Amino acid sequence: ETARRLGISERTLRYRLAKAREQGEDFARVMSA
Repeated sequence: ETARRLGISERTLRYRLAKAREQGEDFARVMSA
C-alpha cells in the first residue's frame, strides 16, 4: 500500500517536473525573443 502510493506520487512528481521544465523553457524562449 505505502510502496505503491509512493511509486504513484513519484511518477506524478516526475511528470509535473517535466511539464514545469517544458513550460519554463517556453517561458525563457518567449522572454529572450
